Amino acid sequence: EYIHKLGKSELDEYIHKLGKSELDEYIHKLGKSELDEYIHKLGKSELDEYIHKLGKSELDEYIHKLGKSELDEYIHKLGKSELDEYIHKLGKSELDEYIHKLGKSELDEYIHKLGKSELDEYIHKLGKSELDEYIHKLGKSELDEYIHKLGKSELDEYIHKLGKSELDEYIHKLGKSELDEYIHKLGKSELDEYIHKLGKSELDEYIHKLGKSELDEYIHKLGKSELDEYIHKLGKSELDEYIHKLGKSELDEYIHKLGKSELDEYIHKLGKSELDEYIHKLGKSELDEYIHKLGKSELDEYIHKLGKSELHQYIQKPGKSELNQYIQKPGKSELDEYIHKLGKSELDEYIHKPGKSELDEYIHKPGKSELDEYIHKP
Repeated sequence: EYIHKLGKSELDEYIHKLGKSELDEYIHKLGKSELDEYIHKLGKSELDEYIHKLGKSELDEYIHKLGKSELDEYIHKLGKSELDEYIHKLGKSELDEYIHKLGKSELDEYIHKLGKSELDEYIHKLGKSELDEYIHKLGKSELDEYIHKLGKSELDEYIHKLGKSELDEYIHKLGKSELDEYIHKLGKSELDEYIHKLGKSELDEYIHKLGKSELDEYIHKLGKSELDEYIHKLGKSELDEYIHKLGKSELDEYIHKLGKSELDEYIHKLGKSELDEYIHKLGKSELDEYIHKLGKSELDEYIHKLGKSELHQYIQKPGKSELNQYIQKPGKSELDEYIHKLGKSELDEYIHKPGKSELDEYIHKPGKSELDEYIHKP
């Protein structure tokens, strides 16, 4: 009833509807002891005040707050001061014990509670010191074997284990013409069985329903009928101008190209040298140059190719003191320097550019003018 409760006009109150007391009831069901049953099983009524609690200086301590002992109480309530070593901590054997707390039957209550004790063995089940090679480990050929391990029947046990052996054909199944039928396959009643199985045949019409004016009411309700041309517009040459403007008419073949056998070659196409030019180039040592490659001029060309050398300053530009100013800068009230802090008027032209100064009203608009200083601050 809460997450992505597609099929209701209230959806715009659901998906990051921020700024509504109802949020507590809808997104991550904040304010309820049940929360621990909903999103990232935080197990705290306080979550309501912290996660996406937009409008609080504390926020910078919560969302990917990395580096605060408090985080450990709120996000993925791991219960350890080391949390800052966990969420995206990459590079610690301990990660294995904390992020997605692999190795516990409870896990299935935490991360996308898929309802299987196996979850703890599969989702990022990493259970290995190698974990730092797994979760966004970027830069390891092994990644190819673990995250989105595409091409393995085990996949359906790993990524978003939806409870179907077919999973490996569905989620990032990459390498199968069927992918275009599964991943956000839009236009199929089966969709509601795959991605965040909301349990509604309508899902098919709402999530990335591409090609419906209603879309703009559903996914990150940008408030524009054009949304369906912008967000995962899939199937439109315009897409390459809007979503992660890669600068190619082929874009519509790349980002969630949904509905094309070519997707198989582009999205998470693992096993193709071309992928490293696109998104999540898994299975290549080059990955470290592409995905969150941070610290390389090439990044400009790969991740969210904004078409600017400044990209380093925009998307998770690691390896630079500027990073502190841009992505998830923990320990600062300047949240606008934290979450994808684009901090540039150009953002309008690049990331989810809804073509409106009102952007701060669209993306995760928590109902606060501050939002535009915090989330995706264009």
